[in-house]
Amino acid sequence: MRFSPVALYAPWPEGSRRTWGFATPAVVLISYGLAIIPAIVPGAVAAMSVAMQGGSAADIQAGAMAPGVMLPTLLLQFAAWGGLIVWWTAQFERRGLATLGLGRHRWLTRYLRGLAVGAGCAVLLWLCATAVLAVFPAPEAAAEAEAALRDADISRLFTPLALALLAGIAAVFLLQGAMEEVVFRGWMMSALAAHWGAVAAVAGSSLVFMLVHAHVFTSGLAYGAVALFGLGATGLFFALYALWERSIWGPVAAHGAFNILIIVMPLAAQISAREDGDIGAAFAETMRRVTGQAGPDAVTLGPQNWVQGLAFLILSGVLIALIRKRGERKVDRRATGG
Repeated sequence: MRFSPVALYAPWPEGSRRTWGFATPAVVLISYGLAIIPAIVPGAVAAMSVAMQGGSAADIQAGAMAPGVMLPTLLLQFAAWGGLIVWWTAQFERRGLATLGLGRHRWLTRYLRGLAVGAGCAVLLWLCATAVLAVFPAPEAAAEAEAALRDADISRLFTPLALALLAGIAAVFLLQGAMEEVVFRGWMMSALAAHWGAVAAVAGSSLVFMLVHAHVFTSGLAYGAVALFGLGATGLFFALYALWERSIWGPVAAHGAFNILIIVMPLAAQISAREDGDIGAAFAETMRRVTGQAGPDAVTLGPQNWVQGLAFLILSGVLIALIRKRGERKVDRRATGG
């Protein structure tokens, strides 16, 4: 099976330029650093406001993690990151969005299918983790789950504030997932493929995607290593999905839908279980846990933590088999003149 080392998604126009292959991680990291600058503003304003009122360090952190601060911060950060990469593509490389896998052909069909794929992956992980915990019960996790079920009141999810929060999460993380796909599976994969082919593009973009999420080590070395394995396998799956479709519309939707559900499912449990009705605290606690930044004392490392990595490795194996089979069919058609 052989892929073009020049155009992964669509032909590059005459006069376009290739970013130096080994410089692609630097472009990703520098643009990420620049994108953080405007995103600092909401958090800094919230922290200063709390500090001026005599709040403690814990109060300042809670203020920065409030939904009204964190969601706009994430929106600004990822919109700026994706915008910088698109600007680099247009101004330096002199090529269009189609070469990033954002062509117009069947884009809506691919996007809607991607939403289903992302939601299906999130539900699959939840089912697998539940099954693993049933076989290898974790006492602390079981006690937390039992307490949450005992105190749960689903009606708490249908207050105007809770519904507004869930809608805000959906909007922000659809964009966040889309921008990460533009950066990694759109720009980086196509830039690497232009030098070294599809295999290097998949491997390189997946590795850098994994390393960008190294903040998971704030919850401990062992937890961070397992979490990073899961993130690397997830990135590999999205890269192969993009390669299979020769487009990133599917991964754009799948990434957003996946992130939304892995946040909304535990957040819904948190909100329905909190008798104090503190939705902001539920959101902050969920975000710390989902992003792997809750700290060593707040995470439980067990067999369930391996589910994401192993599940996405299996799914990636399925995609590799499909891609290879498609390549063999193409070779056969050429050999028979079909």
